[in-house]
Amino acid sequence: MDWRQNSGLCGKAIMLLCLLSFGLSNTPLAAQSFPQRDTTGGWLTQAPMEVLFPHAPLKVQALFIGGYDSVLTHRGMALSKGRNDYTTFVPITPGVADSGYVLISHEIIQRDSMIGDGGGMTVIKVVREGDSLRKVGVARAVDFRPVGGTLGNCGGITGPDGQVWTGEEPMRTTNISVGSADTADVILGPLGQAPDSGQVYNDIPGDFSGRTLKAYQNYNYMVKVDPVQAVAVRKQYNWGRMQHEGGAVLADNRTVIITPDDVPAFLVKFVADAPGDFSSGKTFAFRGMYPGPGSWVEIDNTSLDSMLMIRVLAARKGCSLFYRLEWAGYHNGKVYFTETGGDLPQSGFRTGRTLGAGIAWHHLQRARNEYTNWVSLTDEQVADSICFSSKQYHDFYGRVLVYDPATDEVKVFLEGGPRMINGAPYPEKHFSNPDGLTFLSVSGRNFMIVAEDLIGTSAWRIHPDANAGYSEIYALDMAIDQPQVTDLMRIAVMPMGAEATGTATTPDGKTVFFTSQHPLFSNPFPYNHSVTFAVSGWESLVDSAVQPDTTAPLVFWPNPVSSRLFFSKVQTGSVYSSEGRLMRTFEKVRNIDMASLPAGIYLIRFESGKTAKIICSH
Repeated sequence: MDWRQNSGLCGKAIMLLCLLSFGLSNTPLAAQSFPQRDTTGGWLTQAPMEVLFPHAPLKVQALFIGGYDSVLTHRGMALSKGRNDYTTFVPITPGVADSGYVLISHEIIQRDSMIGDGGGMTVIKVVREGDSLRKVGVARAVDFRPVGGTLGNCGGITGPDGQVWTGEEPMRTTNISVGSADTADVILGPLGQAPDSGQVYNDIPGDFSGRTLKAYQNYNYMVKVDPVQAVAVRKQYNWGRMQHEGGAVLADNRTVIITPDDVPAFLVKFVADAPGDFSSGKTFAFRGMYPGPGSWVEIDNTSLDSMLMIRVLAARKGCSLFYRLEWAGYHNGKVYFTETGGDLPQSGFRTGRTLGAGIAWHHLQRARNEYTNWVSLTDEQVADSICFSSKQYHDFYGRVLVYDPATDEVKVFLEGGPRMINGAPYPEKHFSNPDGLTFLSVSGRNFMIVAEDLIGTSAWRIHPDANAGYSEIYALDMAIDQPQVTDLMRIAVMPMGAEATGTATTPDGKTVFFTSQHPLFSNPFPYNHSVTFAVSGWESLVDSAVQPDTTAPLVFWPNPVSSRLFFSKVQTGSVYSSEGRLMRTFEKVRNIDMASLPAGIYLIRFESGKTAKIICSH
C-alpha cells in the first residue's frame, strides 16, 4: 500500500483498511443491565469519515492522493492537482492486465504555472504484484499545451484499442471564466507548431484549419491523450462543443456514443470514416420522442460554426432532450449510460423545447405517471406540459438507460429511487443520481459497477439523519432480468461530503478503481483528499454474493475498527467491554456502529454462542 507509512499521518487510515478476518472462541461473558441497542435497521444513519466496504474484506490501496502526491510536469516535479475523477486502465500489451497505465482526470479549474492552468490529467505506470499494483517511476502530468490547455476534466472515454479521451465539462462563456492567465485568441494550425505559439494542433478536415477561436471557445470538448507520452493529441472539434462527460466506443472501433452532462442534454453519436481514426467522420444527435426505434439526425461537423452551436442545431432539428447524462459503458453489444437527474428539469427542458426539441420518451411516460390527467394527452402535449405547465415535473433520483444499436431504441434499464415521502421508513437500499459506470468481469460473471453522485438532499436522496450526506458504489449482476434497486449489491460507501466517482476495472477483473472526490477537509487523512483507490479481492466477494455458502465461517471486518464493523452474514448478538460489561445489543443486522464506544478491546457474543475479540481504535 502506498500510504506514506513513514509520514506518520495516516495510521488510523491504515488500520481501517487492514480488512482482516479472525477466529472465534467460546469465552464466557458476564451480563450487564441497560445496554444500548442498535436501532439502525442494519444501515448507516450517519455519514462515515472514511471509506467503508460493507460487503466483504477486500484489499485496498490508496493509489493516488490528489493535491498531495507529486507529478512530473514539463517544467519538473510539482504538487498534483486534486478533485480526481474519471479513471481508466490501459494495458501496455493489449489484453494483458499485468502492467499498464492508470489515467486520472482532475475536475478542477485553477491556475498552476508548473502543470498548466485549468484542469489536467495524471498518468501512473503500474505492474501487478500479487493482489497489489506497484507504481513504476513517477506519476506524470499530461501536457495539454499542444491543444491549447484544458479545464474541468470530469468524465472520459476509453476505446477498445486503448485510445483515451478526457472530457471538459463546465461550459465556459467568457474568456475570464477559463481560469487562465492567457486568454488570447487561439488559431487552429497544423501539427508541429511550438506549444506556446498561439496555434493549437488540428487535423480535422473541414473549415477548421486557420480558423480563430476566442480562448473560451477552445474548451468543452473531448480531448484525446497519449498515455505513453503523457501528452494531449487532439481536441475533437468534430464531436461538438458541449459539457462533455462520458461516452463509449462500440466494438467496430468507429462508432462513439457521447453522453454530455448538459441541462438539457442531447445523446450524440460520431461514426468515424475508418476504424480507430476519429479525425474524420459524421456526427448525429438522437431523436427518440416516440416508443420504439429512434433515429439519428446528422449535424454538419465539417463546419466549425456548427460544432460551436451543436446544442442549438440539435434542438432546432427536433432531437430529444435528456437531463444530465453522465458516464457510459459498452457491454454485450449495448451501451449503458447514466442520467443523473436533478431538481429542476422543467427549466432546463424549456430552453430546448422553445427551440423545437422533443423530450426523450421515458420522460414523457414518467410525466404521465406523475400526473394522471396527462395520460390522455398526445406526446407533443405532454412535452409542452413538462416545460410550460404550472405543475413541476420531478426527476430527483435519475436512472441507468440502455441504448441498443441493433434497434436504435433507448430504454430505462434501472430506475433510481424509490420515491421517498417525509416520514416514510427509509429503505435499506436507495439508489440516487447515478454517475460513474463501468463493467466488471470476474469468476465467469458480469457486473455493472455504478457510483452515485452527491448533488442534493431534496426528496430524501440520502438518509435524512446522515449529516453532510454520503454516496455509495453498487454492483449489479448483469444476469438479472429486469433489475430492481433491491438487486443492487453495495460495495463501498464514501466518506463525509465525498462524491463516488472514477469507477474503472482491469481487463482481468482483479482490480476495481474508484475515487472518493471532494470530501470534507475535517475528515482524517487521507479521506480529506480526493483519493483514487485500487481494490482487489473481487473473486471471493462475487462467489459469496452469487452463491452464498451457509456453512462458511462468519467473517467480520475491519479489525481494528474505528467506525462500522461489518459481518459476512446477518447476525444477532451483544457487545461487551473487556471487563464483561454489556455495552449494546444488535438484532438481525449486517453491521454495527462502534464509533460511539471508547477505544479499547471488546468482545462480541453472537446468538450462536460464539464470541470474537474486537479492537476499537479512534
